[in-house]
Amino acid sequence: IGSGDAQAMLDEVDGPMNFTQMVTLFATKMAGGSDDDDVILASFEAFEQDGKIDAETFRAQLMTFGNKFSASEVDDAFAEFKIDDGQIDAAHLKGLMVSK
Repeated sequence: IGSGDAQAMLDEVDGPMNFTQMVTLFATKMAGGSDDDDVILASFEAFEQDGKIDAETFRAQLMTFGNKFSASEVDDAFAEFKIDDGQIDAAHLKGLMVSK
């Protein structure tokens, strides 16, 4: 999936979405075209800038939209992430989430 394709899918949604909603959207649109790992990787790449994901923005989205995560759930997940100066290491995060 190219960045243009990902943006086109995101443009179909009114307002912000959380990670789970984004994965579901990508999976629905890409059914049969990608395996689950590819969809998950593309979803994280929508948040990624220069190999990093802003931790506070990511936290807020997980706790605010869609199937909301609790602060405790987010804290548990974030404890596994490599975070430096408020930025999540995207490559490490993706490595945690997919089997590739």
